[in-house]
Amino acid sequence: MRRIINFILYFKNKFFRKNSPEIVRSSSDYHEAKRIGILFEIQNEAQYPALHDFVSRLQKDGKDVRLLNYTDTREELTHSFSCSRFSSKDISLSGKIKSQDVQEFANSRFDYLYCVNVRHSAILDTVLMHSQAKCRIGQYFKSRRDCLDLMIDLKENRSEDKLIENMERYTKVLTRN
Repeated sequence: MRRIINFILYFKNKFFRKNSPEIVRSSSDYHEAKRIGILFEIQNEAQYPALHDFVSRLQKDGKDVRLLNYTDTREELTHSFSCSRFSSKDISLSGKIKSQDVQEFANSRFDYLYCVNVRHSAILDTVLMHSQAKCRIGQYFKSRRDCLDLMIDLKENRSEDKLIENMERYTKVLTRN
């Protein structure tokens, strides 16, 4: 079922990109950034400590962090931070966001929106496409060229902890345009 949803949303996202209003994107100096969004899908519970540590470092740096977790599993994975959750049922096959939590997240004007997932997902691309964030950062996938402003190519070493490490490193060297 996930493959079918991804296939349909992939083409809907291509259409959305061509017909959506232009959103002004820019990168802020990391130290001036205040609002951070993290959109994530983690399949392996062993990767949660890396995400938890990342959230802790952001909060220690004085950032207001908001998280949105995509999951279609029935079991609730436990993590030590507060986040909203959504599933494929919260996005229609036409690419319309049906969940108020997801809509509010997408409408938030984050200074940085980190997308933490190492497996391509058209559902996450849909949220990224609707996002009002100033700068969207995540794993490189050829089809994500219009979804992200900074893409991290991990080559063969695809793990959430490596993605987080690289996103954090490159974000801290960004300066205002």
